[in-house]
Amino acid sequence: MTLTSRFRCLLDLQLFSITRSLRRFIETWTSVSDRKVVLDVGCGEQPFRALFDPKETSYFGLEVPIANDQFGMSLASPNLVVYDGHRFPIRSHSVDLVLLIEVLEHVQNREQLLLEVSRVLREGGVVLATVPWSARVHYEPYDFVRFTPFGLEALFNECGMTVTSIQARGTTLAVVANKMLMGLIDAFRYSRPSLLLFILLLPIVALLHVLGFAGIFMRMSSHTDPLGYTLTAKPK
Repeated sequence: MTLTSRFRCLLDLQLFSITRSLRRFIETWTSVSDRKVVLDVGCGEQPFRALFDPKETSYFGLEVPIANDQFGMSLASPNLVVYDGHRFPIRSHSVDLVLLIEVLEHVQNREQLLLEVSRVLREGGVVLATVPWSARVHYEPYDFVRFTPFGLEALFNECGMTVTSIQARGTTLAVVANKMLMGLIDAFRYSRPSLLLFILLLPIVALLHVLGFAGIFMRMSSHTDPLGYTLTAKPK
């Protein structure tokens, strides 16, 4: 990852928790998988491409034109396939790992998307998905839903896949810390309070931020109100 991405991970606990869960999964998956064709659905500008060793994996991104038109994301990334948002232009049973990183909440036809994911996965293939739980509205107006673990499992089952794990990312401590930090950043972006107020608030937010990392690494506090969830599933 770039230096900028690493700095963002330190500030944004949501992004840090996603990247951490991806790293842990990829390390294990790479060590046990013989075939390594990766399809990153809704990849944007492919921020997680660098987590894969190009000598060991064949990575492809899939995106819709609206990513450029509405959100200003470049569609010039390498190995990027732009499609119409319906049927993947990918052969059936040709992919070993499908990534759905913070994508499902932005899709109206989620069943159609997951049926396509199931179609392109090889036997023994895996889908790795992350979704937010405690997160602000983003990429509006294309932010439609938040998922409970039970809703995720039901959705994937309906689309021909068996959920193998659902893990909460972070705890209530991480949520509180992240919201405090993001709130402080927003305050300075939009209202520009005095330097004195910044100095007074910074130690408090810094302490909460440390507690937030403790909520991620040590699972302190409740995990029923996490930052989000990470799911793995396989075709039935």
